[in-house]
Amino acid sequence: PLDVILKAVAEIELDMVQLHGHEPIEWAKHIPVPSIRVFHVDEEGHGLTDITRPGAHHFVLLDAVPKSSANGLSGGTGTRVDLEIAKAVVEKGEVGGGETLPLILAGGLTPDSVKEILQTVRPWAVDVSGGVELKDRSAKDPARVEAFISAVRGL
Repeated sequence: PLDVILKAVAEIELDMVQLHGHEPIEWAKHIPVPSIRVFHVDEEGHGLTDITRPGAHHFVLLDAVPKSSANGLSGGTGTRVDLEIAKAVVEKGEVGGGETLPLILAGGLTPDSVKEILQTVRPWAVDVSGGVELKDRSAKDPARVEAFISAVRGL
C-alpha cells in the first residue's frame, strides 16, 4: 500500500523508491523521492503503457516477462528483454519538455552479454543480479561481478 511506502521513505530516509509491481501510475506523484517504475515487457513488447507519461516517474526499468509468468511480472528469471524493443524505447525516450527518460535495463545481463547489450540499446544504466551469481545461485560470485564491471567499463 502507498501508506507503507510513504512510511518507509520517512522512517528509513530512502533516497529513491522502485515500484516493481502493478502499483497505480499516480503513486509516484505522492512519493517525495525519485521513483523508478518497472515495466514488465513480454516478447511482443506489451507492458509499455504509460512509459513516457510526463511526471509519472523519474526513471524506468525494463525487465522481461518470461513466457512462464503466471502474474505478468518480471524479475529474477534471467530472461532478456528483446533488444530491439528496448532500443526503440531509448530512441523514442522523450517525455515532454525536451527531457529524455533515463532507462535502466535488466534481465539476462551477464559478463559475457552486457557489452553487446550496452552497444545495441544504449541504456542510461543496467541492473544485474542473477547474471553474476554462483552456479548454485546461493550468492554473488565476486569474479563474475568483477568481470561484469570490467565489461561495462571497457566500452
